[in-house]
Amino acid sequence: GCRRTNESPMSHALYQCLLGLLESNETARKQAERDLAAMEPAPGFALGLCNVALAESASIPVRQMALVLLKKYTKDKWALESSQLTEAEKQPIRQLLPRGLADPSTKIRKLVAYIISVIGAWDWPQTWPSLMNDLLTCIQGTDPNLVSGAMSCIRDLSQHVDEDTYPMYLDTLGPVFLSMAATPTVPVKLRAIAVVVFTNIVDFVNLGRMKDAIKKIKTLLPHWFETIGAILAAPDAHDYILKKEAVVLLSSIADAFKVIEYIPAVLKFVWQNFVTCLPKFVAEIVCPPGGIAPTPDEDAEGDKVVGVDQFACSLFDLLGVLMSKVSARKLIKPFTVQIVYYTIGYMQMTMEQEESWRSDPNQYIEETDEDSFTESVRLTGYGLLHDMVDHAPKEALPAIHTAVRQRLQESDQMRDMGNAEWWRLHEAAVFAMGAFHLEDSDPTADTFAREVLGNDLIVEGPHGDFLKGRALWFVGHFLEHLSHSTSHPFFHAAVATLQTTDKTLTLKVAACRAIGLAVPKLDGSTLKPYMPTIITGLCALLPHATEHMLVLLLDTILASVKVSKEITAQLEPQISPYILAVWSHHATDPQIAVCVCDILQGIASSHPSVLPGLLERVIPTLVIILSSPDKLPNLVEGALDLLCIILTPCPAPLPAPLVTQVFPPVMDLLNSTVDSSFLKAGARAVNVYVRRSHEMLAQWTHPASGKSGSILVMEFAAKLLSLEDMVAVEVGPLISAIVTFMASELGPNLVNMLNAVIARLATAKLPSLIEALVLVFARLAAQGHSRQLLDIIGNGEAISFILQKWTKHCSDFHTGSVNIKASAIGLAEIFKTQDPRLDAVVVPGDLIVQHDGRKTRTKNKGYGLDQTEQWTQIPLRLKILKVLMMEMKTIEEKEMAILTRKGLAGEEDEDDDEDEDEAQDDYAEDDDHVPGSSFVDADQLQHILDQLTDSDDDGGEEWDNPLVTEDPLYGVDLKGYIVSFVCAIHQQAPQPLAQAASALRPDEKEVLTRVLHN
Repeated sequence: GCRRTNESPMSHALYQCLLGLLESNETARKQAERDLAAMEPAPGFALGLCNVALAESASIPVRQMALVLLKKYTKDKWALESSQLTEAEKQPIRQLLPRGLADPSTKIRKLVAYIISVIGAWDWPQTWPSLMNDLLTCIQGTDPNLVSGAMSCIRDLSQHVDEDTYPMYLDTLGPVFLSMAATPTVPVKLRAIAVVVFTNIVDFVNLGRMKDAIKKIKTLLPHWFETIGAILAAPDAHDYILKKEAVVLLSSIADAFKVIEYIPAVLKFVWQNFVTCLPKFVAEIVCPPGGIAPTPDEDAEGDKVVGVDQFACSLFDLLGVLMSKVSARKLIKPFTVQIVYYTIGYMQMTMEQEESWRSDPNQYIEETDEDSFTESVRLTGYGLLHDMVDHAPKEALPAIHTAVRQRLQESDQMRDMGNAEWWRLHEAAVFAMGAFHLEDSDPTADTFAREVLGNDLIVEGPHGDFLKGRALWFVGHFLEHLSHSTSHPFFHAAVATLQTTDKTLTLKVAACRAIGLAVPKLDGSTLKPYMPTIITGLCALLPHATEHMLVLLLDTILASVKVSKEITAQLEPQISPYILAVWSHHATDPQIAVCVCDILQGIASSHPSVLPGLLERVIPTLVIILSSPDKLPNLVEGALDLLCIILTPCPAPLPAPLVTQVFPPVMDLLNSTVDSSFLKAGARAVNVYVRRSHEMLAQWTHPASGKSGSILVMEFAAKLLSLEDMVAVEVGPLISAIVTFMASELGPNLVNMLNAVIARLATAKLPSLIEALVLVFARLAAQGHSRQLLDIIGNGEAISFILQKWTKHCSDFHTGSVNIKASAIGLAEIFKTQDPRLDAVVVPGDLIVQHDGRKTRTKNKGYGLDQTEQWTQIPLRLKILKVLMMEMKTIEEKEMAILTRKGLAGEEDEDDDEDEDEAQDDYAEDDDHVPGSSFVDADQLQHILDQLTDSDDDGGEEWDNPLVTEDPLYGVDLKGYIVSFVCAIHQQAPQPLAQAASALRPDEKEVLTRVLHN
């Protein structure tokens, strides 16, 4: 068998190699790593690891190392067809591994169980049909190690349940595991595993909504509810694992099925645990003896014991699920005040949290953010309050107010009695108020701030920081609902906290968070007097900040620099050095780099007077990085992005240093690199150079090559055209800028460049690249050069090709309102030319709809148009008119949507929500539900997605981009242009318009009629 490590040469060699990996000598360990890497591709590697792992004569560390390697190998290679692992090697592994389930070592059993589950996920039942029956035999045996190992294996395997295997779980294992879970004499750990397996099955069935599975599960539910009730009714044990898993199962069942008839019987046990666990939670977790919560114990198998805190989280999750189901919610509503009351008790700050938050601002930020992903009793309880407010606001809001008042009174009583921990309940009650949803006229927050929080600003003692921080958070959270007289002292206190030197970092962070919440809600006149103090105070904290604190500071600075361009410009010398220092240290961190760039963009665009000083600080750093890309590769892309931000607000022509000092290393880098991120970022920067200083580029000469800046730019554009679609996508805007601003420098090269664009358009597959290239021609036409464009293109074949691509893809243009205008206006200008070469041009019209109502469109719109797609073929002028009518209809629909939204605002009520919830409950109960039938069909979904990705008429944030706002097309009223165009054509060339109009669809004719009668 597997008891000797030298059964085969591979096993022996692996055994020696594993011994080497455990050596303390680094040289021996490195050699073993090289030997292992050399052996891995060889046949028998996995089987050799299996033999070593199951050899009881080997040491536990060696066997454990073998299993760790085998675990990774099976995850990576078992199902890989190209793997060297053959069926001849797999079969003995499947035969040998189950022996390890009975190993005396818990660590070995667990690893073996997991590896079997990985293999079983692929091979059972097809290639390993006996696996589940073998495991079932094991758990019915008398060897406790074997039973434990087999149960662990089934638990791991149940995470991979699918449509082929769920009948085995329900039919074969279902009754056995129900019996195990319900039998008090079975070890608690095994009973918990039985519950977990059934939970995994319920979750899978809930996801797939399979009718047969639902019926089978429903036959088991009465017995499972009886079992859950018995588990929850049992006295508390040291390990809450069984109770926790029972509550998790109850949550899954309540989420998946309408089981209102069973809920009342178990709800009393849920409530009993919810109430009785709170004193234990406070004594063991909130205020443990000595101030430090005990380290979680380990059970006999080395797993951490589930504590009362984890059990409490599962109870909160269950109550949240029940609140989301209207039938169950009706049972809970009468007890809303009590639920909130006890929840506040669970939300108290623990001594351990107090200590860690006081010493680590990053942890304080992460674990006190109500939107944090950190799991804690405190945040889970807060989430339950939000769920209650969302699903039952009429009951939850008064309940929160009542329960908070009760807890505050208890806190005051504790304080009066000399209990030093009184403040924890007070802080938790204020935190709970954050779950409120207030109407504009609701005075609740204002009254609460005046009556309760005023004293929190003057509380002394070590806990004062947390009470002040929570009070400031509350005011920032509800600022729009507070009067100026109420909010002003708190906001003033937050600002003053930033300036003081005797306050802790934790309190300063709390003040920063409050300011960040408040700034977007206050008007500029109120904020302006505070801005210098706020911005300088925040910047002074930057050198001390890391991780979450740094992000919070930057976000608050960003909000602050947007308040007043005048003040931001005045403070540039104080802000920029700090922000640039942060950028130099964190340029490779995407989240920080983006925020820093946004701040610098706000500074640079605040006033032209800031640019000289900002450039003086930025240019030397940029030159160093861009001149030495090999030495500082991680900073290059960020430097190019930063350059673009600095260039954009600069007036034309650019300051000379940007051309003479920065432009040369930029072009040297871009014309030598193959890094796609460098090329894309660089293309955006060069685009700005062309727009701002094309004349300077034409006069400037590269000292080494002797080429002008214009020639270097054109060479770079040609390079981009030759690259793959994902990189070449940036070439369209660059070439549009070149032909717009450098036409006089191009001369005959203009024809060559447009021909190169045509050639690249013929090979482009990526829709965004097709759009970028088509827009080169669209912009030329839209800017009044339509006839010149047709003459440059020349032959009718090339004209037809461009217009076919253009008209086929123009409805998919989604990169901003200016480009949509360029396409529509460009087509209209081409129509105006009445060029006879256009008479013979035929282009794609509409997608052909099949008899079943489906359009013949691609399954994946993201990668171009499929060969199976079929279009009608129509004359160009008809297509242009159809495009313009489509744009007109889109504009009208958006105008109507705005009016509709205004008319419907505020009309929703809770009754509608409950009707919706009832429908959802009926869906959960419907045995005849067809999987997927609750979703819209493909065409409807595509329409929804198209609507979501449409830009607004103002182009989203385009208004804040000078490159867009300076575009001559930006201010064009597309609706007015279309009306003027159609009316002009109707008067000047009525025959072509009439011919085209006669072939429009009825809805398009309706739009045309409205335009002509506008």
